[in-house]
Amino acid sequence: MEAAEEAAAWPIEPTAVAQFCTMFAEACAAQGAGVDRLGKAQAGAVLTSSGLPTQVLLQIWALADVDGDDQLDLREYLLCCFLVQRSVQQQLPPPPSLPPQLLQSANTAVAAL
Repeated sequence: MEAAEEAAAWPIEPTAVAQFCTMFAEACAAQGAGVDRLGKAQAGAVLTSSGLPTQVLLQIWALADVDGDDQLDLREYLLCCFLVQRSVQQQLPPPPSLPPQLLQSANTAVAAL
């Protein structure tokens, strides 16, 4: 695959960013004031509603949890939701490792907020 095609495969669309940011804000607010990270229990609802097998969801979580703290901040939540949505809509398994283009897309989206 050409580099340009590869980069094009991993953008997080602005409409998806807005949707995922709203979901993240609502999930954080439900946990109480000042919460800005979600653990599996809090973020799990959006994951399990996808209908994906638990093993796939755990793979996606591991990819999205960039810093390995077992909690997702907004950037990691965007990665997680994007990968879940991609797996559901395109019937594709999670990638073996986090694509740098996807991480850059999430970084750019968060920086623009």
